[in-house]
Amino acid sequence: MVGATEPQILRLVVSVAFIYCPMILFGYFCLLIRYADFEFKQSATA
Repeated sequence: MVGATEPQILRLVVSVAFIYCPMILFGYFCLLIRYADFEFKQSATA
């Protein structure tokens, strides 16, 4: 029975990672852009 459930668990893990990895990368990218924009404004006003 364990051999039958392993592929299902693996598929679940892969699908979850496939959903969450882009979200995490997108959030990190947005934070990076926001930080860069903030730094640019700080340097522009100084």
